[in-house]
Amino acid sequence: MSISLSSDDIRLAISLMVIGQQFLLALLLFKVQPVIRPQWLGAGLLFGVMAYLTVSNPVLSEATLHFRPLLLALAIAVPYLLWEFAVAVFEIRSLPIRYRLVLYLVPLATWLFVVNNGDFDSLAGTVLGVGNRLISLVLIAYGVVSVAVDRKHDLLEPRRSYRALFVGSIAVQVSAVIIVELVLGNEGAAGWLELINVVAIAMLTVILGLPLLSVTQQVLWGTEVPAQATLDGVPPAVQVLRQALQTAMQAGFYRTPGLSISEFAVELKVPEHQLRRLINQHLGYRNFSSFLNDYRIREAQDRLADPGSVRRPILTIAMELGYGSIGPFNRAFKEATGVTPSDYRRQKLGKALAESE
Repeated sequence: MSISLSSDDIRLAISLMVIGQQFLLALLLFKVQPVIRPQWLGAGLLFGVMAYLTVSNPVLSEATLHFRPLLLALAIAVPYLLWEFAVAVFEIRSLPIRYRLVLYLVPLATWLFVVNNGDFDSLAGTVLGVGNRLISLVLIAYGVVSVAVDRKHDLLEPRRSYRALFVGSIAVQVSAVIIVELVLGNEGAAGWLELINVVAIAMLTVILGLPLLSVTQQVLWGTEVPAQATLDGVPPAVQVLRQALQTAMQAGFYRTPGLSISEFAVELKVPEHQLRRLINQHLGYRNFSSFLNDYRIREAQDRLADPGSVRRPILTIAMELGYGSIGPFNRAFKEATGVTPSDYRRQKLGKALAESE
């Protein structure tokens, strides 16, 4: 007696296996206390993928019919949860909250349309479906580029490695699914294509899920960086490198436009990984941009509070400190001080500024 399995049977079995794996991973994400935002987003992303596997499988969808509104909400939210997870874990620059709220109205409208038995063959359904997928694709593309570009500034080695996995796997997979859905529209993918998709998700669960558990301390919490980093008890070679670094910074090397850590390592004549380790483990910075901004913003504060520079444009000050444009300078300054550069100058100079105007 022989037993033959169809592609649908195999797909169902793999889907159930992956759902079980992801549920366990979601629970394990909370092994470290206290629970913070990246953990909630990571768990939400995993539950979103579980929901997607459920609603996209005819058997599982039928078995969970009573929970369909909740499962659809989670499945539709996967690209958006992926974006928020990337922002939280990799500390990339997010979109302003007002823009995100506007963007997130599209998946909300899509979900409301679906749960109210909307017809996606109608004009409204087509616009919502295509619009939601296009926005998802743009967000993922923006996230992938940001994660990849910011890797050169990241000082956490485990997170640098995880960036490559993230960019090369889950983001590509989600993008591929969205593109296929855009191309096929409401016709649905062939059985073999759905099977490939489920197998890919199963592989990504292992590729991304297990490393995440092993690097959670470093990636999500950064507990390998002391709250007050010191050089007590470190080898003399580290002390020498720190002195060389301080000398370069005091000479204003941080003002170099577009300065990268690799260029800085060349200037100091040391291997890049040694410089990363020094700035991260002994000076307490999680990324190179924060290290540079500390020096740049301190000098900017001095210049903006100087009555002799009251007529000097803020853009000129930003450019002289190494910023390529006013936007990054304004964001870094406000993040460090809580106010914009112009407000800071107004607070410090007051009457002198009014007279100059």
